Amino acid sequence: MQTRVMGLTVAVALACASCMGGTASAADADRPLARGLQELPETTLGDMRGRYLVGSNTVLYFGVQMLSSWQMPDGRLLSGSALVNIDFRGGSPVVSFTPTVSIVNTGLGGTLADTHARAIDSSGVANASGLVQNIQVTGDHNRVGNTLRLDVLGTVPSGIGGGSGPDSAQTTSDGASARVALTPDGIGVTLALADQGLVQQLIRGNGVGTSGVLQSAAVLGDNHLITNQLQMTLVLQRLDPASLLRQSVAQSLSQMRGLDHP
Repeated sequence: MQTRVMGLTVAVALACASCMGGTASAADADRPLARGLQELPETTLGDMRGRYLVGSNTVLYFGVQMLSSWQMPDGRLLSGSALVNIDFRGGSPVVSFTPTVSIVNTGLGGTLADTHARAIDSSGVANASGLVQNIQVTGDHNRVGNTLRLDVLGTVPSGIGGGSGPDSAQTTSDGASARVALTPDGIGVTLALADQGLVQQLIRGNGVGTSGVLQSAAVLGDNHLITNQLQMTLVLQRLDPASLLRQSVAQSLSQMRGLDHP
């Protein structure tokens, strides 16, 4: 249990960083310093730790809601959802996980397209890191969408926590499958049907260069309706104005240590 909690915590932290983080461009590196500023050597920067943040960066809660839905032309509706709550308010993280999968026949009828002459190569998606949204379609009249939302709040939402279900859930029907799993490396929802496509949502924290968030749909057939929805909620500790001022001053003074004075 401890390994699973630690691995999942790393995964969601990397997922949050993928959505909020940024990288410096080559143009930024070549831009000259403003007048009166002096570039610090790496030896000085090496003595500094962290980065300056206004306010508290203490995480109280992290939540994930994943939902994947796939309406097929033959009337089958595949769905998988994962609800994860990680509560840090007690010091040690408390994780609750609820997986849900289903395959139902809506009675619409219809046929699946013959896709033996079609092909999609999604192998490169597995090697990507950060925030990745992928849609690959070879058929006609398909509607596919990936949506992601990140909410940063100051209070923990009501009604979180509670009991936790199994680490995985899976169902199959006539070659179609829906699976949701919680692993030490993250969370995943997968919908699949051979010769028609593959739908995935993953939060990965494996630490081997492919960590982050993946929303992917590869569709070979025709007349499919697919949606991937992912919502992440991050709650940071909210300080009163006096405490915020004291912490801001303390953090700024701490960042000045190691600077050379003329």
